[in-house]
Amino acid sequence: AASQGTAVGALFGQNTPERFAPRGGPSRVVWSRYPCCPCDGRRCGRQDDPCMAAISVEQVSEALAELLSETRP
Repeated sequence: AASQGTAVGALFGQNTPERFAPRGGPSRVVWSRYPCCPCDGRRCGRQDDPCMAAISVEQVSEALAELLSETRP
């Protein structure tokens, strides 16, 4: 979507946004920066998936509100 100029909100848990963040369009990245991130596994070996759980609804809401205000005509 970002490569086509579409606004993107991206949530990152275990992987680093430096490598995988959207490029090409307006975007907001929310990353928890958990102590064990970034990890090399495809899936977290922990049962509680702390990376994603550390991202709050408020963080996502704020990031998307900023993105919408930036991209609305």
